[in-house]
Amino acid sequence: MEKLKQLFSDAKDYVGQLSPRERTLVGAAGGGVVLFFVLILWASISSAITHRKDALEEKADQFNKIAQLTSGFATAQRTRQELEGRLRLPPLQLFGYIESIAKQNGVDVTNMSDRGVLGGKDGAIKEATVEVTLPKIPLDKLLKLLGKIEHSQNIVKVTKLRVRRSFDDKDLLDATLTVSSFQLG
Repeated sequence: MEKLKQLFSDAKDYVGQLSPRERTLVGAAGGGVVLFFVLILWASISSAITHRKDALEEKADQFNKIAQLTSGFATAQRTRQELEGRLRLPPLQLFGYIESIAKQNGVDVTNMSDRGVLGGKDGAIKEATVEVTLPKIPLDKLLKLLGKIEHSQNIVKVTKLRVRRSFDDKDLLDATLTVSSFQLG
């Protein structure tokens, strides 16, 4: 501390020996140096504040993404549980199910053939498949039938659909559907 006082006293004596013009120049130079250090200090503090704000915004974005992912995961979990519940329902008799829906919609089913059951071993999902032939069916009835088939408590999907114009009547269609029901084995 004593050394600092001695240094300050020497500087004061040196400035006291200067002419007024030199004192003005030394004061301006000293002010410039002080201003330079103040600007550097201000720039470094401003940079640190900006860096912290950017880091906070990045963390807020990450928290928002986590919240969205959590919400999406919860929705996916509910959907999975719902599907698993539907897979555990008693097996659906596809022949009877398709015939009843066809009769309700005024559609004649000429041919249905069982394509077998796939999977179902060791708790895996098993798929029962039936191929249905629908000759000379109007497009609106076909669309209505397809919608009704897939709206069951069990999981039933039309896995293949082949549609051609009927040879006899160009306004009607010949359709072949492959309908599958799924269930836990």
